Amino acid sequence: MLPSYVERRHDQELRACLDKTASGQDATFIMVRGESCTGKSRTAYEAVRACLSDWKLVFPKDSESLLAILAADALSAQTIVWLNEAQEFLSGPLGESAAVALRRRLEQDGPVVIIATLWPAYYRTLTDRPESSGNDPHRQARALLSQATLFSVPDTFRDSALQAAQAMDDSSLRTAIRTSAGGAITQTLAAAPQLVDHYEQADRSPACYAKAVVTAAMDARRLGHASPLSARFLEAAAPGYLTEAQRAAAPLEWFSHAITHARTKVMGVAAALGDVANPDGMGPLPNVYRLADYLDHYARRLRHRIFPPVSFWAAAEQHSASPADLHGLAKSANQRGRFRIAESFFSRAANDGHREAWAELAYFSQERYSLRGAEKLAWKAWEAGFPDPLLNLALLHQEEGNHAEAERLSRAAADTGNPAALLALAQMPEYLESGEEAERLASTAADLGEAEALTLLGRLRMQAGDSESADKLFRQAISAGDVSAAFELMQMWEKAGDKEKAESAARQASDLGDQYVLATLAILRFGSGSREDVERLARSAAELVGMQFSEIWDAPWKIYQGRWLALSFLAALAEEVEHGSGEKVYLKATAEGDLYAFTQLGHYRRALGDMSKAERIYKKSAELGHDQALDALVWMREAAGDTAGAEEICRTAIDSGHAGNLGKLASILEKEDRRDLGEYLFMYGLDLDGSIAVKWQPRSVEPGWGK
Repeated sequence: MLPSYVERRHDQELRACLDKTASGQDATFIMVRGESCTGKSRTAYEAVRACLSDWKLVFPKDSESLLAILAADALSAQTIVWLNEAQEFLSGPLGESAAVALRRRLEQDGPVVIIATLWPAYYRTLTDRPESSGNDPHRQARALLSQATLFSVPDTFRDSALQAAQAMDDSSLRTAIRTSAGGAITQTLAAAPQLVDHYEQADRSPACYAKAVVTAAMDARRLGHASPLSARFLEAAAPGYLTEAQRAAAPLEWFSHAITHARTKVMGVAAALGDVANPDGMGPLPNVYRLADYLDHYARRLRHRIFPPVSFWAAAEQHSASPADLHGLAKSANQRGRFRIAESFFSRAANDGHREAWAELAYFSQERYSLRGAEKLAWKAWEAGFPDPLLNLALLHQEEGNHAEAERLSRAAADTGNPAALLALAQMPEYLESGEEAERLASTAADLGEAEALTLLGRLRMQAGDSESADKLFRQAISAGDVSAAFELMQMWEKAGDKEKAESAARQASDLGDQYVLATLAILRFGSGSREDVERLARSAAELVGMQFSEIWDAPWKIYQGRWLALSFLAALAEEVEHGSGEKVYLKATAEGDLYAFTQLGHYRRALGDMSKAERIYKKSAELGHDQALDALVWMREAAGDTAGAEEICRTAIDSGHAGNLGKLASILEKEDRRDLGEYLFMYGLDLDGSIAVKWQPRSVEPGWGK
């Protein structure tokens, strides 16, 4: 029985949107976003039932069936397309194709409603624009999601909603309200705390075998294996999560008992491992399981800094469900410095049909052996539909002074008519110097839909002194999806002395998720504008409405960098007025749960010479999940002469997904007279057990790699 439903503000707004769609002739895309067990699907269900109960419903099970439906033009008027857990449709090998097909359907007449649900973390992954000219795996998904009418489901019930729930005559609601911390009613209704307790208390035999199986499933999900997990995978992975004594004492039926325990429903509601519906008929798929969503959410924090055992990777190599799962695991291994297994999985995924894996292999090769040797894989990626590795290779040649090679690659790519390649060629120094050829190439790229080409055209017009044309082009670029044009627009008008237009551009960037522009404007005005005006802009940049500060470090670069820049500037301004006031800025942000500000507070104490307090702050920030605090702790341990402690923390950072710390680890090893080991790190990384990897030969390149 479903508990009584409590309407909240987002329900009213969603229903108003559906009513408007029902009375019109448009196709509408609605995204209901929220964390695990917050009621996303229930929100969508209740809204559809209330507003569109007589409409037809299409419920595709995967990207392939969605594409088949859209290709058949089967969506007549008054049809709802239900995309629960939209990341399963918009990522993976067919994700970009699905996004393109949905965008085309939205351009047609309705009324049709496409309604989807999504976790915030997946939303950020799909909408985050790459910082460099490198791989952009979600270009079409990002464009699709920019068209969505977004409704966010809060994690908790507050004020009037809580009072409304208390007033309902529903025993399950009353129990949930009484036992929920901070108004997290839906999580309690889903038995999440009991489910976690059921997992955590399974340390002793025979339940320990179930815990090992569930932990392997947790690691698989958090590291990129999105498909349901087979019994073979779980059975092969589990031994590495057990002690030697537990393995020795395991009965013959240990795995069947473990699965039975893991599938036991807590309070009759949720099990750690659930069944997977048979896509071709009734009943569950045999010997295939899906981890409970809340345990996935829980594991991403609980096991964030733990690298899985060797048995996990052996199981993945033998029993991964799809090339997409191999690709996801390869990315996680690569981010954690385990290059050998990453390269192996990327190669297998690519050869088994995962096109994006060719791009990953191309980048991998560019970083580790000669640029000439990387070209073959870059063209493979190009043929698979990922042009950025080839363009990045041209850029690397340019940076190394190989101008002829850079132009050769750029010209070869541009000759295919690819808009990104045309833009890359336009930005070659020799073309920018002439101006005319750069403008011709950029205009062609813009006509083909490359938004960043409009920004380049605007920059060229600005440099020519034509502010009016530049303004128009920058605004067109922003509308087409290139938020970086707002930065150019802000700078142009600020330099021209038009403060109103400059702030308007910065505000537009902020509305589109880029607080960095607004923070930069505040700094640019420091010394030339009024202090009140400067502080007003900086405070606006620091206010991230709707952002959970505890997760800000997981947000797109320009969000957390914008807030970081604004807070640092506000602290500096406060310090000018009164010594010690800068700390109050960080304390206030920390009280709101901003872990970045917490780490900044440690920097502040360190700058004052209070090393012991700074280290305590860094440790606490790291415990709460802020990985950047680990970098500061490494520095402090080295400064104190504790190289062993610095190495341990550095390894923790690498296991958390920050392979960039391999260089720091190499430096530490050299100080310990282990230069020979440090030299291997960049090229070969770490082995699965954390030891320095020995020489190994990649599957994707010819012999002689690294020479």
